[in-house]
Amino acid sequence: SGVSRGSTFSVEKKVHVETELTERVLCEQLLSYLATEKDLIANGFPRPSAQVGTATIDYTNSRNKPRPINRISTNEFRCVCARCGNQFMMKESGLLAASECSYHSGRAHKHRDGGELLRSYSCCQEMGGSKGCQIAKNHVWDGLYPGRVHTGYVQTKRSMSAGLTEQKTDKVYAFDCEMCYTTAGFELCRITVVDFRLRVVLDMFVKPTYPVLDYNTKFSGVSKKDLDGVAMHLEDIQRHLLSLFTENTILVGHSLESDLKAIKLIHNRIVDTSLVFPHKLGPPLKRALKTLAAENLNLVIQEQLGGHDSSEDASVAMKLMLQKVKNDLTKAARKGSNSRLR
Repeated sequence: SGVSRGSTFSVEKKVHVETELTERVLCEQLLSYLATEKDLIANGFPRPSAQVGTATIDYTNSRNKPRPINRISTNEFRCVCARCGNQFMMKESGLLAASECSYHSGRAHKHRDGGELLRSYSCCQEMGGSKGCQIAKNHVWDGLYPGRVHTGYVQTKRSMSAGLTEQKTDKVYAFDCEMCYTTAGFELCRITVVDFRLRVVLDMFVKPTYPVLDYNTKFSGVSKKDLDGVAMHLEDIQRHLLSLFTENTILVGHSLESDLKAIKLIHNRIVDTSLVFPHKLGPPLKRALKTLAAENLNLVIQEQLGGHDSSEDASVAMKLMLQKVKNDLTKAARKGSNSRLR
């Protein structure tokens, strides 16, 4: 029994040491969770294009597919509302005429009731096809349409520092973006980046390029007041990020394809918690970050009345992977100890 107690003490001590993660160890462990090129393409991540400054995006498996637009004149067109599905007229400078939008803010989920397969909305529990439970002053669109050329993209580069040190190559950040609806579709309005110790290294509001149709406050947490006087533009954010990230940096987040499209950034080393913790029914279904936080971290998130918080979402994505890696190291340490005891 003395050997058993001694071995138990030794294993516990080793596990404790290994779970005190350094950034380098974390990066090494995260390599096994990097999305493959096939993953990136299948999940609609922006990928390099032959033309500099553009990206290719595959929407085959996306739940939000490009919808046709009907161009009436040079700058006027009819498009489909991203919320209610009705058609409306718009031009790049703004709406031709505001018309009320009745929609459901939640998704329609299938469930069984007495053997019958039903669809109901997560926002109000009303049946599929029912009148919207939310009312907005006008329609919006996501800017996606067949044949769209995705311009304005930048790509992370190899560090220009001579004699690159391990500290500079072993970097990991989590980030999250908030978006609003403009006449060009979804546009970035806030971004938060946190490091592996959950310290905020970048948190900025961003002025959209085009006129805002809806601040999407229920989900973005961003209001008109937040963006009043903001001088930071997308191009400024891209410069900040390219000075912070290199092609070797590991970026962590939840459904990061949306965030990378918002900041128009092409990057290869991605750890996406929606892929690490997949939906039991498989793609294109994905588990919500809120669900993952509750199940894995015992955290309740996204409960603020003012909408989501990009700082909270970025931190939770990093916490999920920190816990995942620590659990991996603990299992490896126990397995190694058991092997020595045989």
